[in-house]
Amino acid sequence: GIEVLVSLAAEREADLAVLATAGLRHLTLDPDLKRPVVEKGALFPVIRNVMREGPTEDMQCQAAGMIANLSENLENQISLVEASTIPALVKLARVENDEVEQDCARALANVASNEENHTTVYRQGGLHTLVELTNSSEDVCQRYASMGLRFLAANPEVRVYIVKENLVAPFLALAQSPLTDYRRTAATALASFTLSEDIKGPLVRQGGLRQILASCMDEDLQVKRDCTFALANLADSLDLHGDMIREDSITTLAKVGAHSDARIQRDAARAYASLSSSEHVKGALVSTEQSLPTLFKLVRSLDLTTQRYASLTLANISSSPYKVQIVEGGAVKPLMFLARFPDLDVRKYAALALGGLALGNHGENKVRIVEEGSLRPLLDMIRVPEVEMQRSACLAVNSIALGPQDMTKFGVMHEGGLLPLLALVDGTDSESSCMAIYALGTLTEHKDVKSKIVEIGAIASVVERGDGGDIEA
Repeated sequence: GIEVLVSLAAEREADLAVLATAGLRHLTLDPDLKRPVVEKGALFPVIRNVMREGPTEDMQCQAAGMIANLSENLENQISLVEASTIPALVKLARVENDEVEQDCARALANVASNEENHTTVYRQGGLHTLVELTNSSEDVCQRYASMGLRFLAANPEVRVYIVKENLVAPFLALAQSPLTDYRRTAATALASFTLSEDIKGPLVRQGGLRQILASCMDEDLQVKRDCTFALANLADSLDLHGDMIREDSITTLAKVGAHSDARIQRDAARAYASLSSSEHVKGALVSTEQSLPTLFKLVRSLDLTTQRYASLTLANISSSPYKVQIVEGGAVKPLMFLARFPDLDVRKYAALALGGLALGNHGENKVRIVEEGSLRPLLDMIRVPEVEMQRSACLAVNSIALGPQDMTKFGVMHEGGLLPLLALVDGTDSESSCMAIYALGTLTEHKDVKSKIVEIGAIASVVERGDGGDIEA
């Protein structure tokens, strides 16, 4: 029977062709018949009738319904594209008929769900058509259209075309919809756009950053996750840091980073870490309301990756001129927590942060760092047999001890720091040894500490290191 209907659909008599197409449409409602209808050659006459001049509205309705039904079969999705069905759907979608528009949106969404079709669908006008269908008055049609857009935007090649051809606006409109499904579609697409480095700038110029920031504050968890991910991706680009400051991204980041969701925290911490690599951003990271409290919360996250990004951020901003504000903002206790953490990277970043905050005579930083108990975990780190950690901790101890404050030098001795430093002097790593000698030299500025250094035999070790030909020592 299928062959007969296919033959009749090819008839030039319009009414007969419409009836045959209607019959094929009803047959394609059966999942078992969707593939056989294609294999029997039904697509060619139906598409030809659609592409002719002046097809009747009934023919358009039956053809769109048949194609949409066929598109629900995975194998057919490839066949439909190979049979040049996309141009026919593009033409049908312009018909002012709600049923035809809905079937076109359904067909395009199904075909676009197959990754092999993405580029062809885009090049044959499918994306522009889906954009137009999002303006349909019918909710179901809009849902199918937004679904198709989400599929196409996920393709690395297609998403570049979308941004470069200034087609971001429809996605921004979806992001502002009262319907959650549309906002989710937009958020997924915006996140996809930020995965391609060469279109991040154009995306920002088309309003993408502003909408991403707004969507980060969406009540829906999926939207919030995707847009925080997108924000972190944009922050990876140094060239965009100026744009992010102008759009007050830090305020949004401080708010979204306080969320309890692990994925959101991780991406917020990643954004913090990337932004903290720019000198002109560090001030905003420190001064923006709630930014430091959010960062201190992130360093205590249960997610290790989040902790690493957050502790790296603290290490970066601690080398800035805003050391006093950071300490007064409550940084020392979170850093002490990190300095005792099992992860080596986290502990190293904590040591670098404490060293950065102590370096130079900034306010009462050195005194506060000592009084709040930071020396003990730093000295414990020097005892850990890992070179990078030993260097970081030794650098921090020396930064704390440098300067006119006697209590910092006495504090190192009081906490039992002389023997670990002496062990570094005698160790095999020459750089660590030189750093330890420098620290011991700083500590000798305190009379009592100097006597203790002599008492433990440090002079002989230092001389021996110098006799070994190490010029720096």
